[in-house]
Amino acid sequence: MDYKKAAQEMFEILILESDIEAFNLLCSRYPELVDEYVRKTEEEIKDIELPEETAEEKQAQWERLCVKIRAEHGKNAI
Repeated sequence: MDYKKAAQEMFEILILESDIEAFNLLCSRYPELVDEYVRKTEEEIKDIELPEETAEEKQAQWERLCVKIRAEHGKNAI
């Protein structure tokens, strides 16, 4: 069995499933695969252009984040 290939596939699966703990464990056990994962991801997204955000959009995002943080950690969290 090709363990390196299997571990690389696990990186992708764990990210898709949002299993960050397992992903971090793989990163710590197979640090050489992190570079490959980053390289592959950068190649996949190199042609994607993100739209510019207006100041109003950035402010609205910040306010939504603050609401979530306060809901989870209390009104004095931010």
